[in-house]
Amino acid sequence: MWRAIGIWLLLARAAFAEPVAIKARPRACWPAGGVLFEIDQRATGKRSTATTLLFANGAWRTATFDTDGKPAATGKGCLEKYQVARIVEALAAATWKVTHTPSTCTLSPRWSTYKWKTRVVFTDRACSGDALDTDSAKAIDLVDFYVVPPALDDDARPHRHGLPRECLDNPLASACN
Repeated sequence: MWRAIGIWLLLARAAFAEPVAIKARPRACWPAGGVLFEIDQRATGKRSTATTLLFANGAWRTATFDTDGKPAATGKGCLEKYQVARIVEALAAATWKVTHTPSTCTLSPRWSTYKWKTRVVFTDRACSGDALDTDSAKAIDLVDFYVVPPALDDDARPHRHGLPRECLDNPLASACN
């Protein structure tokens, strides 16, 4: 009898307990389909560096290296199919046209090299005087937005085309008109 009462109390307690939130596990995926886009963050001197790879199936991996070139941290994630489709569409629309204007400032010791299907399409370096066309800059910003390469010591990579970040994910947002 005591056992039946104990079971009844446990059931009553469970029925009136607050619901427990079940956390959804992030979607896991393994790299497949070859490297779609690569971001190599490099620098002269003793500075940290990183390489971020975005694979055709939406998996991405980042390897960060300390000032001595030793592995420091890794990151990984997986994009949704619609995000990969948006990136592929933006990359296909990119013309990768670079205009150069003379610069009066000192060249930055840090730069990022962007590769699409293993081909270098742009090297971004502060004070280089190089500017990328709007469609190409938007493609790079879209990859940066979804993949989020690490911010390294003195790295300050601005978004080149000037749209608010929410416009990259939702072009129909009110701030994007």
